[in-house]
Amino acid sequence: MPFFNYVLIAVMGVVTGQTRTVTEFAKITASDGIPGDAFGASIAVSGDDLVVGAPGYVTKEGVVGAAYVFRRSGPRWIETARLFPQFGGLDGEDFGLSVAINGDFIVVGAPHIIAGSIGGGYGRAFVFRRQDPGTPDDPLDDQWWQDAHLTSPDELRYGDEFGLSVSVSDGVVLIGRPGWDYSTGSAYLYRRMNDVWVHDASLNPSDAVLDDAFGSAVSLSGTVALVGAYRRSDVGTLSGAAYIFRRAGSFWAQERKLLPSERAYGYFGRSVSLSDRYAVVGAQFEAYVYDQKYDPWSQEVKLTAAGSTNDFAIRVASAGDAIVIGDPTDGVAHLFCRHESMWVHCRRLLASDRLTGAQLGFPVAVNHDYAFVAGDHETVYVYVTPIAAKSLRDFATFQTCFRGNPPTLG
Repeated sequence: MPFFNYVLIAVMGVVTGQTRTVTEFAKITASDGIPGDAFGASIAVSGDDLVVGAPGYVTKEGVVGAAYVFRRSGPRWIETARLFPQFGGLDGEDFGLSVAINGDFIVVGAPHIIAGSIGGGYGRAFVFRRQDPGTPDDPLDDQWWQDAHLTSPDELRYGDEFGLSVSVSDGVVLIGRPGWDYSTGSAYLYRRMNDVWVHDASLNPSDAVLDDAFGSAVSLSGTVALVGAYRRSDVGTLSGAAYIFRRAGSFWAQERKLLPSERAYGYFGRSVSLSDRYAVVGAQFEAYVYDQKYDPWSQEVKLTAAGSTNDFAIRVASAGDAIVIGDPTDGVAHLFCRHESMWVHCRRLLASDRLTGAQLGFPVAVNHDYAFVAGDHETVYVYVTPIAAKSLRDFATFQTCFRGNPPTLG
């Protein structure tokens, strides 16, 4: 039975220059969560489905982790599933530290299996597939079943962090392994064939060196993959890099290496996102947007925000004409919208229950209608994008999903 509750909350706005500061449209929490489960350590959205990782969730096996699935129903986000590793997890593996969702598939990374455990500390990832119990007109009763348990096809070494980053698109899974070979890093593609997930390709940069941390961030969109290597030092110490790969026939080939400008602050590639024709790469203090319309992937703009900290762009997410960027040290997130061929800083996103020192915007996600920003209160905050605001003007009440018993509605 899905859990939900609702209370009235207000949407407040203060115009500051051209950027409007807003608080959330809704707040989402786990129905059974307790302080310390790290609910919101990772978030991902696809259509009306939202998945939220909670790597600190405690089971009988120890601190295994969990992932929660929510489904939008009108203005409400309803918890419909709670995901765990089949046959139990392993203490300290951080199941849910990374999550991804696309269509009928969810991927959950568990990159930190402790030494001495079965699996040896190499990391793994789990694929869950949506099953409809026979009522296609009621998506709230959909079920998610573990479809695969993936590990690296290469030699395993402790500290590989396989699954630290995950992405999924069109039934293909991309998994980062930044600790491989003394943090040189690698990334792997898996495809479902005849109901079995098989290793499809390994992605490695043409100029890989030790300590690049290639695979620390990954994003997949159709036949294009974007992989971050934020510790690379091409234009300065730890300046960072990101690589674009494209599928041609049955092969994946490196198409472009992206580098920050000479004046970049560093850690370029610690977050990446692909959507439509755009590639977004986060760096310290700034995020870069590249357009594949122009060959070969020209830099379109560099996004910054006044007063941002060195954690600005530690996480980025994009969807079509919207980009959301987290700045957790400042306790805020920023929404950029494309308007008349330009990217405009259109929203500054705050939490209504923001406390001094609160971190907001470490994990972020966005789709056409909503931006999602996680905070250290184990809450995911939901914001309406300007694109969708017009269709939501007539809503008289706003909903909050939170811990507690389902209410009696009459």
